[in-house]
Amino acid sequence: DAKVSEGVKRGLISATNDPYTTYFTKAQYEDFEKGLNGSFSGIGAEIGKNGDQIVIIAPIDGSPAAKSGLKASDAILQIDGASTEGMSVEEAVTKIRGDAGTKVKLSVVSSGERKEIEVTREDIKVASVKSEQLSADVGYIKISQFGLDTASLASKAASELKAKGVSKIILDLRNNGGGYVDQAVSVAGIWMYQKTVLSERFRGAEIDVKRTASNPLLNLSSGNKLVVLVNEGSASASEILAASLRDNAGVKLVGEKTFGK
Repeated sequence: DAKVSEGVKRGLISATNDPYTTYFTKAQYEDFEKGLNGSFSGIGAEIGKNGDQIVIIAPIDGSPAAKSGLKASDAILQIDGASTEGMSVEEAVTKIRGDAGTKVKLSVVSSGERKEIEVTREDIKVASVKSEQLSADVGYIKISQFGLDTASLASKAASELKAKGVSKIILDLRNNGGGYVDQAVSVAGIWMYQKTVLSERFRGAEIDVKRTASNPLLNLSSGNKLVVLVNEGSASASEILAASLRDNAGVKLVGEKTFGK
């Protein structure tokens, strides 16, 4: 009975034909949360869909996926010999993840060329925010994904850079596959006050608006400068953050066209 019930729910969600709406079992949900909180065993890559095709959205810097040469937008055709045709993202993630030290074989198409890549899984621990001071007044903040503590970590990094006299920030969202949207909204609040980051509409009516609320640490109207780096591995919440900074504050986006989620 439990399996039939689960199948009905999965079929109901599948009928929307929305590649970003999926049904999670309890185990899949727990794995998903572990990934967003930066701790899991696998190859270290954000997986998604482009149309009906399973693709690499972004490899994590320094991960087994990155070291093996996997790149954003690489299409995954097979996982350990099993075709990904008709496979959900969650099924693909489950097959690719596994115990550290074990191997997974992927058949991929990269830049039009088919490749067979074997990747050794590792325990992946991702610090979602890294920062450094590049010069007297220029700082660098890298956000690799939006986990539960990303906004607080980014605020801490911004505060520390501000205390050192930094007034210009390079915000690096390259290969950031997304995460919790509310965390991206809070990060936008480091630079903007009472600005709309995201609005949702249903049949023409606005049903939800997410705005920045905090007093900005590095208010862009007070002489602080910001530039955002993006690439084809920047997806979902990172695209929302980048677009809101550009649309609300005229922030320059530098790099490549983003994933398009």
